[in-house]
Amino acid sequence: MSNRIKLSIITIVFNGERCIEKTIQSVISQNCDFIEYIIIDGDSKDRTLEIINKYIDNIDILISEKDSGIYDAMNKGIHNSNGEWLYFLNAGDFLSENDTLRNIEDLLNSQNNSIIYSDVFLYSLKDSRVISRYSCEHVSKNLIHQAVIYRKSLHHDYGEYLSYKGVSISDYLFFSMLDNKLFLKINNPIAFYDISGISNSSWSCDQKFTIDFLLGNINKCEFIIRLLFYPLRYNYLRLKLKYFTSNVSRNEK
Repeated sequence: MSNRIKLSIITIVFNGERCIEKTIQSVISQNCDFIEYIIIDGDSKDRTLEIINKYIDNIDILISEKDSGIYDAMNKGIHNSNGEWLYFLNAGDFLSENDTLRNIEDLLNSQNNSIIYSDVFLYSLKDSRVISRYSCEHVSKNLIHQAVIYRKSLHHDYGEYLSYKGVSISDYLFFSMLDNKLFLKINNPIAFYDISGISNSSWSCDQKFTIDFLLGNINKCEFIIRLLFYPLRYNYLRLKLKYFTSNVSRNEK
């Protein structure tokens, strides 16, 4: 099987009984035969493993043990992967169509490509509702890992994900270090992204601003302005999203 593997899809999960099944089903329903599926479970205490084991024949590697956080688990997935390409699709997220990966097979086979990405659909798992299409852009480093498929060899050149307590943007740091010339954007969104993830917190955004400043993507003045005003913007957008979803729910009744 290892000779056929082109892409390793890695799902990180911990106590994800409410969302893991949808993610698994989206992966094993892909109409292609060049992927391996890896699930890294952080020693879940709910029904997560029971649900995973329903699909164990379609899962190539399952590791269930304690870890020190999401990026420790992601690094564990990288170490155990056999594909030339990597894609992280965490519990609660799911691929947009059954042909999503087959449609980019030629791009994966080309030696000219190192990073393939797209927009994503923002999705509320709680309400089972698509919120909007989220535009990703490599020049501004507006990227999330659910939108990006990339060569495993990049970790040999740029290192693994940082795994330290309190750090919630190691993927953003990794993508920010990569040369813009490596990125190729495709039109069709790859995945639906569950908006309840940890990276939506204002603390994560403060870390992103710091990375942008250290890498020279923004100047000192812009850095200070973002830190001062983003918490207000974050709370406003959160309330706006809550209002939108509640109104749609009432209108459907």
